[in-house]
Amino acid sequence: MYKLKSIVLIWVLAVFAINVNGNTVSYTFTTVCDGDSTHFVSTSTASKGTIILQEWDFDGDSIFETSGSSTVFKFDSAGTYNVLLKVTTDSGFVGYTSNPVSVNPNPVVAFSAFGNCLGEVTQFTSNVTISNGSIVLYQWELNGNGDFADASGPNPIYNFNTTGFFNVGLNAVSDRGCETQITNTISIDHKPKANFTAQNVCDGKAISFLNSTVSLGPAVSYTWHFGDGNTSNQTEPNNTYAGSGSYTVKLVAENTAGCKDSLSRQVEVYPNPVASFTTTDVCIGQTTEIENTSNYFNQGASNNYWTFGDGTSTFNLNSSLSKTFDESGVYTLTLSVVTSNGCTDTVSGTTTVNALPVYPIVPQSSTEFCAGAEVVLEVFPDSGVTALWSNGEFSNSITANQSGVYEVVFFTIQGCEYQTSEKVLVHEGSPLSISSDTTIEIGVSIMLKVEGSVFYTWGNLEDVSQMNNQMVEVSPSTKTTYTVNAVNEHGCKSATEVTVDVTSGYNLVPSNLMTPDGNGKNDFFYVENIDRYPECEVQIFNSYGKQIYSQKAYANDFDGTVNGDKLPEGTYYYVISCDGNRDNFSGAITILRINE
Repeated sequence: MYKLKSIVLIWVLAVFAINVNGNTVSYTFTTVCDGDSTHFVSTSTASKGTIILQEWDFDGDSIFETSGSSTVFKFDSAGTYNVLLKVTTDSGFVGYTSNPVSVNPNPVVAFSAFGNCLGEVTQFTSNVTISNGSIVLYQWELNGNGDFADASGPNPIYNFNTTGFFNVGLNAVSDRGCETQITNTISIDHKPKANFTAQNVCDGKAISFLNSTVSLGPAVSYTWHFGDGNTSNQTEPNNTYAGSGSYTVKLVAENTAGCKDSLSRQVEVYPNPVASFTTTDVCIGQTTEIENTSNYFNQGASNNYWTFGDGTSTFNLNSSLSKTFDESGVYTLTLSVVTSNGCTDTVSGTTTVNALPVYPIVPQSSTEFCAGAEVVLEVFPDSGVTALWSNGEFSNSITANQSGVYEVVFFTIQGCEYQTSEKVLVHEGSPLSISSDTTIEIGVSIMLKVEGSVFYTWGNLEDVSQMNNQMVEVSPSTKTTYTVNAVNEHGCKSATEVTVDVTSGYNLVPSNLMTPDGNGKNDFFYVENIDRYPECEVQIFNSYGKQIYSQKAYANDFDGTVNGDKLPEGTYYYVISCDGNRDNFSGAITILRINE
């Protein structure tokens, strides 16, 4: 180093002379670097006599600091100084000369090192300045051998192969040969190995970061970049993200030596589902349809838990489900949803189960009565309930006069309906059967009988004591019609009548009905007492007046056939002629074939 300096630092000799009457006042000097001494040598001469005194003023204050033909002076700093030389001879001559003397500045040297970490190239950056001139040479000492020849240039790089402390030197030389040298100690340390883990979370929850950085060097500090603009210098921080999504988290681990490492990982903030559902308001007895309209944001549902407000609940992943409530009312339903990533949401809502409009039919009188009467059927629904009867009437009452089941349906504004009915029974008077009209001889008694009811009242009886009998005995003297008014078990009335004709000759009683089915009843055309009048002839005609049967000494044996053929059902007519047509009996006979 010093050999190099002796080469670079040259002595610059300057000669400045003033000639006065053959006397010269002059001197030479060296141009040096700051910190070195300037050498001055007087070259003055005297034409007469001898120089007896040479004085030097270095700071321009007219005060001479030293004397002699040569001198050395060290200026305080670099710069240009006016140096005055005063020469005095023994002949009385006094002469002066003043010249600028330059002291060149030394470089101001500094440097920094970046990447002082094992396994990395260390970058040296010089920071050299000089107040006048320029830097022409950078010399570095890097391997500790004292020789500033390991690198050149203002910004060299070097790769240290071990950790530890190293003395690094920089010597800077200016274009005027001035130089400055410094030595700094740097440390080469192990780099930390950044590492961390984190669990993905649901939106709104903080992510905890577990720091697993390994460092063999000095103390480590940490800088976290969470990917959302937030940062932290904690060792194991938490961060709550403002929304769901993927975030790139970067951990920078840096030790006190400036060695650093970084690691980036993706963390996921899952969106929370939005639970929602719709229901239908129903009537009691109907099924409530529930539709799950939750938004799982493409995460998939892992669990849906329903509570229905009636003490029941279920786990159900279907998009729709049905529920039947046992009682009417307003029920609070709650749905808790869980996604495949474990994110949850809960929502509650109500559904209404409306009561049925149950109202009775209130008859205003008995619903069982005889024909000709009626009953008013009335209902008393609340406001907002409509009654529709089965006859199509929208009314709160109807009048019924016929047998049947009268139905009414109640409708509410919620769409609920209830149907009920009332049975109305209308009784008719019972059909009566009575003895047939007949003819008797005067003075003969005959029994008349009525059937089909419960209570009877006869009219026109000669013997009124029989008027309430079912069977009465009459013996009219003239043709008489007997009436019967009956009341059945329901209290309904009916009436019928029978006529008894009285003759003075024959006491024949023809029947008016045949049912020739072989059961022994009404199988033949029967004429009572005909056996006492063998001279009487019985003739039977069809409805066209054609005679189909004739027989004297009739034996009550006409069975409704002609030549072996059965006569069809219908009305036929008979004529009974006795004693040469002196008296005739005629009438109608009906043939019914009931059991054939």
